[in-house]
Amino acid sequence: MDLEDDGKGIREARKAKGDSKGDAPGDLATLDEDEPTTQIEDVSLDASSGAQGEFANLMKNVSALYESGKMATKYDELVEDLEAITELSSDIEFGKDLIKDCKLYMVLSGLDNTTETVWNGLNEKQKKQVQDLSTRCLANALRNNEEALNHFCSVYDAEEVVSRLIQEESSVLLKRRLGLLGALILNEKVGMVMGPGNEYGLKLLNMYSEVTDDDVRTRIVNVLKDLEKSDDDDSDGDNHGITDRDNTFAKLVQERLQNLDNLQEDEQGRKLLENLSQLKQTHRGSFEAKTEFLDWLNSQVELEKKSPSKLSKRDTSKGYSSHLDYLIDLRHGIFGNAFAVRKAYADEL
Repeated sequence: MDLEDDGKGIREARKAKGDSKGDAPGDLATLDEDEPTTQIEDVSLDASSGAQGEFANLMKNVSALYESGKMATKYDELVEDLEAITELSSDIEFGKDLIKDCKLYMVLSGLDNTTETVWNGLNEKQKKQVQDLSTRCLANALRNNEEALNHFCSVYDAEEVVSRLIQEESSVLLKRRLGLLGALILNEKVGMVMGPGNEYGLKLLNMYSEVTDDDVRTRIVNVLKDLEKSDDDDSDGDNHGITDRDNTFAKLVQERLQNLDNLQEDEQGRKLLENLSQLKQTHRGSFEAKTEFLDWLNSQVELEKKSPSKLSKRDTSKGYSSHLDYLIDLRHGIFGNAFAVRKAYADEL
């Protein structure tokens, strides 16, 4: 195979178009799925215009560079081809073609178990760039493409993929991976893995409180809203400093926690409850705790009374003498009526 010729037409069209931002190939900061580096319609490439062969050549070239170990020596060419594939893979037919070779793009995205020898010769920035573009290729190919989505989920175990997508990463790469998760969420198997009572949904919500990047936070909320098939906006126009996104987060957290039968047995759930209480205390008077959520907290208080938990560092650091004290304060002092908390202690104890 002549690596210089495959995909030549698309690369030349991209060069003729020029880089509007003036950045060199592979500049991670310039790549965003909302701002493709080349407009597809200007290059006149789609599945119906006879570009199927050139798209296939691009994919063959990427595969050949990987198989021959030339990703480092021909890095610029690899990036150009991946950029072109990223732009074109949102076409239904191209997307189906790409997902037939999804294992390669999972390897290049860093989501498939591989040895570090895959990245021989690439520096860390180049490695992240290849992972970024490959993840976008997968996300574009799977989004709104039922046939491609079903094939992908027949090749990969849903739980394994989800667990890899929500691992700690750089903000840019994590954002890409959440974009891929958003494309996968419509699959029934993935939906079940992320569903109520499952640790991955709780872990994703906890990640919301751990990250500082607004784009990542927005993607987390959007993924979970899509999972719940909810377009609700609980904003009342006066959120006391809380954002609409935080309001949605609070709503989703309450709904998730209500599905936990026993908080004592769920570390992610306990962590999530703490994160919700911190949001409430930061923005006093912001969101109203739902009646169902307060009823759930009541049930957790009763469980704690029957079978007390050991004191945690969180309890002692906040001055509580027991975990029950902590739950009572959450129920009445933080999420309920703070003026009634003294009476609540007397009644509960």
